[in-house]
Amino acid sequence: MFNAFRHTSLQSAPVYEQVQAKVKFMTYPDQGAYMEKIVPLNKEYSIEPEKLNAQGLEEVTRLKTTGKPNPTYKPNGFKAKPNEDNIRVDENAKTVTVNRESLTETDNFNKNKAVTYPNFLNHDGYAYGVNSSDQTIRDAAVKEFIKRLYPDPEFDRQLSSDPNNNKRADGKVVIGWTTKELKDDGTRSAIDKFYDLEKDKKVLSDIKQWKDVDEGEKTYIFNEYSPVDKNRTVYAVWGTPSLVLHANNTDLDKEVIVRIPYNKDDITTTNNIIDAMTSATKDGLKKKNVIKKLPLAPYSYKSKSLSEDYAPELDAFIKEGSTFVGWTMKRYSNDENSEFVAGNNNDRIGEIQKGLAINGRSLPVRTESSQYLSGKRDAYVPNGYNFAVSKGFDLLMKEGKDIHLYANYRPYFDVKVKPSYKNIDKTADVSHKYGKYVNTVDKAKKKPLDIALLYRTAVTPYEKPTVLQSATYNPLTEKEIADSSPIIQHWDGTPDKILSWKVPGYDREGMRQSFVATVVPQGKADIYHKFKKENPDTGKIYDWNSLGFTTFVKVAGDSAELDKGAPRNLHETVDRGDPYGIGLAKQQAFTVNTEGKIDAFTSATSRQAVVRKTPESAEEVKGYNILLTNTPQSIPSPDFESVKDTDKTIDINFGPSLVNEKLTKLKLKVPTAVQDGVEEGTNKPKYKSVLKELEFTIAADGKTFTGPEGMTATLNENTGKLTIGNFTPEGGFDFGNLPAPENNRTIYGTYVNKDGAEGDPGKVVITQVLTSFPVKHMEQILKRDGETARIEFTVPDEGPTDQVVPGTVYTAQKFNGKNWVDVGSLEIEGSNQRGSKKEMKLEGDIKDGDLIRIKSKEPGKLEAYSVGEKDGAYTPLVPDPNDTTNPVADKNRYLILDLKGPEAEGKATDERFRRYIDINATLKEAPGKEVTIEVGFAGEQGAEGNKTFTGDKSDVIKFYNQVVHTEDTIHGVWITATDQFGNTKTTKLTYDQTYQLAVTTTGIRPRRNYLRLKSERANTSVKLTFYKKGKVAHEETVTIKDADKFQKFTFKNNYKMEKGTYVQLEGSCTEGDKVYTTNPWKKFID
Repeated sequence: MFNAFRHTSLQSAPVYEQVQAKVKFMTYPDQGAYMEKIVPLNKEYSIEPEKLNAQGLEEVTRLKTTGKPNPTYKPNGFKAKPNEDNIRVDENAKTVTVNRESLTETDNFNKNKAVTYPNFLNHDGYAYGVNSSDQTIRDAAVKEFIKRLYPDPEFDRQLSSDPNNNKRADGKVVIGWTTKELKDDGTRSAIDKFYDLEKDKKVLSDIKQWKDVDEGEKTYIFNEYSPVDKNRTVYAVWGTPSLVLHANNTDLDKEVIVRIPYNKDDITTTNNIIDAMTSATKDGLKKKNVIKKLPLAPYSYKSKSLSEDYAPELDAFIKEGSTFVGWTMKRYSNDENSEFVAGNNNDRIGEIQKGLAINGRSLPVRTESSQYLSGKRDAYVPNGYNFAVSKGFDLLMKEGKDIHLYANYRPYFDVKVKPSYKNIDKTADVSHKYGKYVNTVDKAKKKPLDIALLYRTAVTPYEKPTVLQSATYNPLTEKEIADSSPIIQHWDGTPDKILSWKVPGYDREGMRQSFVATVVPQGKADIYHKFKKENPDTGKIYDWNSLGFTTFVKVAGDSAELDKGAPRNLHETVDRGDPYGIGLAKQQAFTVNTEGKIDAFTSATSRQAVVRKTPESAEEVKGYNILLTNTPQSIPSPDFESVKDTDKTIDINFGPSLVNEKLTKLKLKVPTAVQDGVEEGTNKPKYKSVLKELEFTIAADGKTFTGPEGMTATLNENTGKLTIGNFTPEGGFDFGNLPAPENNRTIYGTYVNKDGAEGDPGKVVITQVLTSFPVKHMEQILKRDGETARIEFTVPDEGPTDQVVPGTVYTAQKFNGKNWVDVGSLEIEGSNQRGSKKEMKLEGDIKDGDLIRIKSKEPGKLEAYSVGEKDGAYTPLVPDPNDTTNPVADKNRYLILDLKGPEAEGKATDERFRRYIDINATLKEAPGKEVTIEVGFAGEQGAEGNKTFTGDKSDVIKFYNQVVHTEDTIHGVWITATDQFGNTKTTKLTYDQTYQLAVTTTGIRPRRNYLRLKSERANTSVKLTFYKKGKVAHEETVTIKDADKFQKFTFKNNYKMEKGTYVQLEGSCTEGDKVYTTNPWKKFID
């Protein structure tokens, strides 16, 4: 604000008071249309007060001053910037509710909205009486109050009206204001220039920037936060609303935003996504939602250096040392004080991943809505998902308001592991029902170890951790490590030494990640790095048992429970950690070989979550502390290789160190399928699992095994593998009919030493040979230069516990009439790729109209196909006309290849006066990019000198009065259109060119019954039509025989020209295949 001063009659010191600046918002500068608003009062004076005495309101509003600038004064705009409090409001009631008529409300009986605003003080220090009981006072107060509000298209009619205050026919609204009027020119539109200013962050945010404006040097965007120094004028920018993405990683004035305008293509996107739902209310949903596909933001601050996929326009959407969590409709800080709570949204994400709510209601797949996000501090739109504005397209356009989404990030977790060696004192007491750890391990037993982490997406709250045998755990790679610390860290056995990893705490969909610590046994570093990948020699997966883990979580269908016989956690209870006595989900057994002598250990962990508390006391995990306690064992446990239900043998790792132990027995309990009646309805055999006990005697040499009759146990000393064979049923073990629950398909084993003591059991779950997850969504997309076609597909997402792993291969196939032929492939790299979009280039012999499917092959699983079987053609399903609720089952699971560009139908004609060529063409498909029209003034297509025009995509191309007719001879008119897939087609339009004919006349006067005509060409026919009061009074056609000579023509029927009428002349002449015509013209008779 500027200040005015007055001198009193006694010539005392000048007295200053605040003067409110006015801003003239020009909507149509050429027509002089504008809105005038008044900037709210600042809390401070711009001139420093001499003193602030508390003698009442008068002393506050009219102060003696020093005349110096006030150092505490911060200029304001119509709204206080975040974290600033410089606008004068009533401190006793800082907000006020004002009833305003909404221009966009669809309920005609409820047009008035109660809107909350800052409770501004007026010049005299009083609040406006907007809620006065006196109607006259209230109306006047509301009018004055509204003058202090920044323009809003929902309430201010001028922001969507033409200069005459009528609704704009094109539906555009004011989307912003600038300090200088932006105008269209030959290369850039006003809206494009506005976006350029926005992209370059040219926003008026500092009072000093007005100097640049006054000097005409720069143009800035003026918004509600822009400070105002005196009466100012700003100019409207007309357009359509956008989805505005905010990087939210720096100061507001420096923030990068990406604007994605809403357009009618969003209607198609919305309809397609909703059509894939199983819902009977699709039409209603389409009318109440606008769905946009969000571009993919970088997953982490390292994404660029790792060459990970993300949208280039979001390159700046990163925060150092952090990962991207998701989008919110409210701006939250990305620090310890953030009110947004990350990691508590798993249930909701699970719903929209599958498109099915917990209550069974169908949802748009991978789509979050503004309606759900509203008011929730732990909900967000995951990266790469769709965002639905919960209002129809027409209403969105009518409101004219941008929709804003703000990026949220979280720092990498610090995962700390404290390893130790402890014995177990099994003596029970009141506080230690199951025994306790004691620090009595002999120093010689405290061996150096290698330790690492495994991680997966968390599926339960942090206070209820779960380890699942079938869950997709991942080893760390250099991609995850934030610094240069090693992936596998060495521990020298020193007590109280803490190992630390800095790793992403949230996965690519913003879900919290869970970590477990593991000892990496000797010789198994390669197995750790290949965890969950396929062993190329056996076709099996490196899994928990490959690292010596025994898991105690029984999985049956979708449920999981802890085995009642699981060992107990003996670590002391700590805050937000595993409580003492809880059953362990896993326990690791490993051995350390020191100069041929083996030491056996079991290892158990206890995890504590490190959390931050939000201002509202919600908890958010920000790291983990893990206790990893190793206990010496006198007898090792059997270390099983993975077993699949198609295997005929069982392999146990039995190296030289175990041979040297001189063990005496190996005891096994192997599940066997026994028929248990038949299934009801199908009469198919039903089976139950019965454990068969097998005992093998080990000879004194430590390597010769003798088993029950029909059983073999053969040790391969080269590989260190002990193979157990069962030849009682011919062909070996048969695990194929075992029931699915893990407790029905678990092999147990123990060793017995020379003293007759039996060690702790080892176990392995017989895994079912599963089928890879099929691709359920694919589409053709824009190809790149030099390519024939490109497709995009969604990596299957069956939930966080069963994800595709690195090494999974997806292969595009076409049917050639006999076989399915590979035409493209892609291998998954990196973890947590579920639900992500992947692009694939198609190659080979592909043709327009080919049906394309995708084959999936996950490590250790059978192949799956998006449609069809391994062999044989596939016939797409046909929609059921009687079922409008459910889409066909194969929707989006295949595509029909489109390799042809849009073909045009239409013609080009000379405009009536031959000044322009009118082009009226309809494309058989909507183009995806641009349409180019070329007119052959100089020659055939492509000739230098031809005129070209490029237009935006449209279903119907109409370029009227665009091509100036500058040449006598036109060689052709061509339309080149490119569709959304990059296919281009050029069509030559039918064009019958007309040629110019000059006809002149003389002697046109009232009361004459003749006139004279001359043509530049012989045998010219001229049609004469005389009009009187808009109606034809006389017409006839005459022929000029000779060129360039006037010829007299007497009218038929003794017709005479009359004053106040006019004659229209149209001449034509044919010479060979050319038709020459005159421009239609008329001559008034006066």
